[in-house]
Amino acid sequence: MDNDNDSAWKEVIEKLTVDFLEYFLPDIARDIDPARGYTFLTDELQEIKPPGEEKNRYVDKLLKVWLKNKGEQWILIHVEIQGYRETDFPKRMFRYFYRSMDKHDKEITALAIFTDANKSFMPERYEYNFYKTKLTYEYRTFKVLDVSEEKERERLKENPFSLVVLTALEMIKAGNDPLKRLEFKTNLIRQMILSGFAPNTITAMIHFITVAVTLPPEMNRMMLKKLSTDKEIIKMQQERVMGDLERMFFDEGASQGKLEGERKGKLEGKLEGKLEGKLEVAKKMLSKKMPEKLIAEVSGLKKKDIDRLKKQLAE
Repeated sequence: MDNDNDSAWKEVIEKLTVDFLEYFLPDIARDIDPARGYTFLTDELQEIKPPGEEKNRYVDKLLKVWLKNKGEQWILIHVEIQGYRETDFPKRMFRYFYRSMDKHDKEITALAIFTDANKSFMPERYEYNFYKTKLTYEYRTFKVLDVSEEKERERLKENPFSLVVLTALEMIKAGNDPLKRLEFKTNLIRQMILSGFAPNTITAMIHFITVAVTLPPEMNRMMLKKLSTDKEIIKMQQERVMGDLERMFFDEGASQGKLEGERKGKLEGKLEGKLEGKLEVAKKMLSKKMPEKLIAEVSGLKKKDIDRLKKQLAE
C-alpha cells in the first residue's frame, strides 16, 4: 500500500474501533467490556518493533481491551494491514507476538488483513523446525479479494466498515485507471451519504475514501458536482455531510499542492506535473472513445489540446 492507504487505514480503525472489531473479530467484540474503553498502544508498539523495522512502513496496531466478567484482565489485539507480497511476513507476525507477550505478559490475538492483488498470497502461520525443536504460530487472516461484492454491499446496511473493505476491493479492480476510480469513488461516497448512519460515522467513512482513493483535482470537482446535484441526497438534506466533503477535497487539494511544490521546488514543475495528469486522463478517455465534451469537462483541457492529443495518438 502507499502512504495514502496507510494513513487512511490507521485513522479509520481508530475512529471506528467498535465497528472494526464487530466486523473482523465478532467473537471477541461480544466479550469486550465497552464501558472500559479501548486503548491503542502506539508507543508500546514502537518499542517492540524488531530491529531494522522502526523506519519501515507498516500499518500495524496494538489495541488493549478489557473482557467482561474478567476483573482486571485485559488482552492485546495485534492488527496488520498487508498490501503486498512479503516472504518474511509470517515471521514478522510471530516476532510481534512474542515481543508483546514478553513485555506485557497478557493474552494476545492477532489479525492479518491482506489488501493485495495476489490471490495466492495469504500466509496464515509461522513454522519453525530446527533439529527437532518445533513451533507453529497461527493467526487470523482476512483476504479482501475473497470478499463477495454483492454480499458486502448488503452487509453495509449493518456495519459501516464494509465500506472500507469495498473500497479496498474496488481499488484492486480499478488499478491506476482514473475513470474506474472516479466511478466507484462516487458510488461509494453516495452510498455512504444515503446510508442512514450517524453523521460522525458517515464523515469518518467518507474521509477514508477521500484519502485512500486519489484522483486528479478536476475529477474530484466533477464528482462533487454530481453528488451535490443528486436528488436523493438533496431530499435527505445532507448539507452537513456535503459541507464536510467539500472541505475534505479542499484540504486534499491544498496538501497535494504543497507536497508537489516541495518535491519539484518550482512553480513550473508543479504546473508541468498537473498538465501531465490532465493529459493522462484525456488519453485514457480518448482510448475509450468518450465524447470530447466530457473529456474536456473531466480533464480541464481545451478543445485544441484534445485535438492535438488525438493526432499524436493516431500517429
